[in-house]
Amino acid sequence: MQTKTLLLALTLALVSMLTACGGGLSYTVDEDEVKGLSGEPAERVKASRAEVAQARAVVEDAKKEQKESEKRVDTMEKSVDKAGDAIDKAESKVDKAETGLDDAMEKAEQKRDKAIEQAKATYEKEVADAKTKFGAEMKTGNAEAALAKKDLSVKEAQQEFEEALLAEREARQEAAKAKLDVAQAKYELTKFDAVVAAKSKSGPSVTEDRLNFQQQVTDYERALLEKERNLSEREKATARKRAAYEKLAPPLPKKDGDAPQADEKKE
Repeated sequence: MQTKTLLLALTLALVSMLTACGGGLSYTVDEDEVKGLSGEPAERVKASRAEVAQARAVVEDAKKEQKESEKRVDTMEKSVDKAGDAIDKAESKVDKAETGLDDAMEKAEQKRDKAIEQAKATYEKEVADAKTKFGAEMKTGNAEAALAKKDLSVKEAQQEFEEALLAEREARQEAAKAKLDVAQAKYELTKFDAVVAAKSKSGPSVTEDRLNFQQQVTDYERALLEKERNLSEREKATARKRAAYEKLAPPLPKKDGDAPQADEKKE
């Protein structure tokens, strides 16, 4: 009768923990159940609790890295827009120079029509001067446009790299969370085993409960494998984007978190 009462109390504690977690672990052991443990069971519970704390720290680090990448992506979007504006400005300069050349030649031709013999020398001089002046401006404008287009290509490649890095860090955070889930599930299993061993519990109900705790660990381990596969794919995608970017710009730092800003890439 006493064993049944203890199992009922344990079941109610598990339901309470599940409700408090709001969709977290399905099976938990109340911390009060393990406070009185000593010896080897207490040491196992303590070690498992430390693993949970370490996994939670990894999750927090992943969150910080994701926020950093989000800021970098936002910076790159603004930088790409700025590069596009530079191209428009350079092309506008070319159009203006072409219009100026056309206007100058038209004026010179009008003078030639009025008095071709008298204005021939003047016409030829004005045409030559106009071609020299506006031709130089067109050359300058074309050169500026070429540089701006190259800069745009670099910034677009860097933006793609930063976006891939952000996706990788998001996947890393998900993997870290999955690893935390596994650690927490193992922690709950460890606490359950420790309580059962300390109180010498046995019977079909205990066996069924332990199977549930073990299945919980297995389910979270499967989820972790999926997250790790996704992280591996994201890492490969980041490597491809990095390689494409480094073809257009100096090599990036090997540490992902130290990717340089766009302004440092200008040649």
